[in-house]
Formats: sequence, C-alpha cells, structure tokens
Amino acid sequence: MHEMTRVEELVRVLKKKGVRGKVRITIGHLEATQIMLEEVKECFEIATKNTDLEGSEIVFVPQPIRMKCNDCEAVFDVSFDDLPLRCPICRKDDCQLLEDDELSIIAVDTP
Repeated sequence: MHEMTRVEELVRVLKKKGVRGKVRITIGHLEATQIMLEEVKECFEIATKNTDLEGSEIVFVPQPIRMKCNDCEAVFDVSFDDLPLRCPICRKDDCQLLEDDELSIIAVDTP
C-alpha cells in the first residue's frame, strides 16, 4: 500500500522532530497527486494507534505544481487546467517539474 509507506515516513519525520501528543498536522499535497487522501488518514490512524501521536488530526491543503522553463528559466505554478503545459513567459513547452513531493508537512499545531 503506497499510502501506508508515505504515512510511515510521515510518522518517522514527526518523531525525529520530537512531535508528541495530540496535534494537528497540516499536509500539503500536490494537486496532481495520485495518493488517496482518505486512505492516508486511515493509515495515519492505524500507524499512530497506541503511540504518542494517537488522536492526532491530518488536514490536507492542495499545493500548486511548481515548474521551471528550460528556455527562459521562469518559475511558475500550474494546475490541470493549464494543460497543455507551456511557459507563461516565453510560451515554450520545454519545462521541468521542480517539486515532486506528493505530500509535505506544512505545519504542526496543538488543537
């Protein structure tokens, strides 16, 4: 299960940062992610059961996809509505993905 692997990494990072107790974790997810967000929540509940993080909440916030034009080097955000993909400055289509983390921790707060 791809989602459980992501959640295990998320829990590992939280523990490494010393996060303990019931917290609210704001997670950024790329708009184009293939990850099933409801399954991530379910996996998080399973992974944190009987741990310091049990009862914590995950909140998802969509993040734009960041791209860079290989011709003019402009950096810009895109969404599925922007297809076919072209640089908004030079209109060329030779662009690369800058961020490929489907999930990233934005904030950890106490509810």
